Amino acid sequence: MTGRRLQNLIDDVQATPSQQWSLRAGAFVAAILASLATEIAAGTFLAVVFVAVMVVALVSFLRPDSHAGIGVFFFVGWRWLASVDDVRTPWSIAVAVALLAFHVCTALAAITPPGGIVQSSTVLRWTWRSVLVAAATIGGWLVMIVLHARSAAGNALLTIVAVTLLVAGGLVLRGRTVMR
Repeated sequence: MTGRRLQNLIDDVQATPSQQWSLRAGAFVAAILASLATEIAAGTFLAVVFVAVMVVALVSFLRPDSHAGIGVFFFVGWRWLASVDDVRTPWSIAVAVALLAFHVCTALAAITPPGGIVQSSTVLRWTWRSVLVAAATIGGWLVMIVLHARSAAGNALLTIVAVTLLVAGGLVLRGRTVMR
C-alpha cells in the first residue's frame, strides 16, 4: 500500500461518524449471528466456513460499498444448503433475519459518504420496511409450518391465488410508503 493510499484510508476512518461505525458493526454482528445460527442448525461446526464469513464480513465492515458482502451470503447460503435438511427449523428464521439485518446495515452504510450522516427519517423508514420484510418472512414460515402439519394434499390453484394476494398486499403497502 502506497503512502498516499494509506493516508486516504486514515482520512476516511477519521471522517467516518459514529453512526457509520454503528451500521458497520451491526452488519458485522449480523453476519456472525447468521453464520452461528447456520452452524447450530447444521448440528456441526465447520470452522473454515465460520472464519470465511468473519473475513468477508470484516472486509465489508471496512468497505461497505465493496462487493465483499456477497461473500457473506455465499458462505452462509452454501453452508445452509449443504448441511441443513429440515427447512422447518426455527433456525431458518434466525438466519433469514440476521441476513436481512446484514443487508440493510451494509446497504445503508454503503450509500452514505464516509463523512455523511443518515437522516433519522431515512433510518426510521428503512427500519419500518425491514420489520415488514421480517414479519412477512416469519408469516411465510408459519404458513409453511401449518401446511406441513396438516399433511393435506396441495392445491396449485389455491397456492397461486394466495401468493398473488400476498404480493398484491405487499405492493399496496409499498405504494402507501412510497407516496409519503
